[in-house]
Amino acid sequence: MTPTGQALLNMARRLGYTVELTTRLPKQQAGAIHPRRRIIYIAADLDPHEREITLAHEIAHALLGHQTHQTPAVENKVEQLGLCILSSL
Repeated sequence: MTPTGQALLNMARRLGYTVELTTRLPKQQAGAIHPRRRIIYIAADLDPHEREITLAHEIAHALLGHQTHQTPAVENKVEQLGLCILSSL
């Protein structure tokens, strides 16, 4: 795991989330967050760089308190926040 990946895992843990790799997401979905269970799911077939981008995106959802699917406009803002998270590490 890269230092960035480890920092993202630590951030998720500080927010009270565990991170799990899964093969159960739809093919077009790279990640998901389950706020009540405090789990972030990441597609197992992603390469390490894609996992980091996806984890940062899902952490952004956690920081924003999202509970359900979001509109494309909101997802765009979440993507921007995720990239800010990545660039800060």
